[in-house]
Amino acid sequence: MLNLDQLQVAVAAAKRQFDRICGKYPELKVRLMTGEPASFLVMSLPGGQIGIDSSPTEILSKFPAMVVDDSTKVSALNLLVRMSGVTKDAEMERLEKQLDQLISKLKYDEKCRVEIRFNDLNYDLVWKLQVDDLVDRSLTLQTKASIRIVLGTLAQFERTIPPSTRRKQRSSRASHVKCHDPRAFFQNPVAASRQSAAFFARTQKVGGALPRRRYAG
Repeated sequence: MLNLDQLQVAVAAAKRQFDRICGKYPELKVRLMTGEPASFLVMSLPGGQIGIDSSPTEILSKFPAMVVDDSTKVSALNLLVRMSGVTKDAEMERLEKQLDQLISKLKYDEKCRVEIRFNDLNYDLVWKLQVDDLVDRSLTLQTKASIRIVLGTLAQFERTIPPSTRRKQRSSRASHVKCHDPRAFFQNPVAASRQSAAFFARTQKVGGALPRRRYAG
């Protein structure tokens, strides 16, 4: 499992690797007519995915499967549900401070994979990426039946960063820990309560984080 510092280190390393890949295949960074990039990174598990730049609060609320099950996760999920119904600014500020403290103690699944997703699917490019040394070929299937491109796991990327860089990553931690407005994540308080209850029952389902299209592999 990874703590928040280690997660941020892994994310930074994964993004640098993606930059190297985009340098070799510039079509990955082309902007589409919609303004979206042709490709982007996600953190993925069999139950779902979330964008590489997602904050800890977004990960907890939208992709809780990525957060290791423990008492801190239980408390944080419950607090998010409580915050969904708060209307007074003073009360929200008090609960946000509590949530920030819990968020900083969460642990993340180190087996979570960093993968490329495509807004503009170029099959010829996918086939090239499947056999490129810049991706993890042991986790990326070399077959035309799959369009899943895996760069590696969070654990692998966390181990690639030297100590000096780790210290720089820690210095920016506070800006990432601060939670976004939880009310934006739980537009439906009933759905939020069900999600928390599902976690307690150990039959947790990931909501709102499923891929836009199915990826074979």
